[in-house]
This record gives sequence, structure tokens and C-alpha cells, in this order.
Amino acid sequence: MKLALIYFNKCIELCLKYNLNHDKRLAVIYRNRSLIYLQLNEYQLACNDCTSALSIESNCPIALYRRALALKFLGDHSGCLKDLQKAYNLNPNNNRIIEELKKMQNTLVQTDVSFFLYNNLIIYVEVIIRNLDRLLCFWACFTDLSVKARCYQIVKEDRHVQLC
Repeated sequence: MKLALIYFNKCIELCLKYNLNHDKRLAVIYRNRSLIYLQLNEYQLACNDCTSALSIESNCPIALYRRALALKFLGDHSGCLKDLQKAYNLNPNNNRIIEELKKMQNTLVQTDVSFFLYNNLIIYVEVIIRNLDRLLCFWACFTDLSVKARCYQIVKEDRHVQLC
């Protein structure tokens, strides 16, 4: 793979030297080098190469698919989904694109559910903290001032605790 990377680098260097910046062959070289970068876990470099290929051929499903893979590993799930959807629209029969699109849609659904649950948990905790004095007053076992003070200390609030 390292040798292939050296040859791709040299090809790109020569294309740029001879002003072949918009040549479709340069797009192919960028796409192929992006595959090497993906295999080497160099996701940002793979993403950059796919973007370069797409600047030459904007509707290339291969470059969109590979950039989507790189974006997924970089944590940009919305960018990944956008590229996969565009790649699917350009090539709806490609099984790799379909499979990756399904995976990403499932990932985003799970992320949305987790985010929703986390946010609601935060809201509930905030409500409990704001009403801690009242809540603790209802439970006889927590009428001890030291227990209330410890609860406030845990939530890192510096309040003066009053007895109910």
C-alpha cells in the first residue's frame, strides 16, 4: 500500500505540474488514493482526496461513497448521510451504498433517541435540584441539616440550607 501511495502522489504531482487540474484522470487518481488512505485509517486525507475528485467530477458516486466512509469515521454523521444519499441517487443499484446508507440511517436514529433521552434526563435532574429543599422536606429521613447540606455539596451548589 505504501508503494501505491508513492505512485499516486507522483501521478498527482505530474498532473498538477502540467496543468491537468480538471482532467478526469486526475479525479480517478484522487479517488484511488482515497481508497489507500481509507485502508491506512487516514480518514481526513481520504476525505480531502474525495473532495478534490468531486471538484473535478461533482456527480461521482464512488467519490461520494468513499468520502461518506471517511466522514463516518471522522464523526460527521450528517455529512456522511448527505453524501450517501447523493451517491444513492446517482447509483441506486449499488449494494455497498445501499448497505452503508441503511447503517447510517440506523446510527442517526439511535443517536437521536439517545440525545433525546439524555436531554430529558438533564431537565429532570435540574428540576429536582431546583426543588431539592421542598423534596427533602417531604421525607422525614432527610430533615437532618447535614444530609441536605451534603446533597447541595454533591451538585456543587453553594446554598445556605434552611430547615423546613
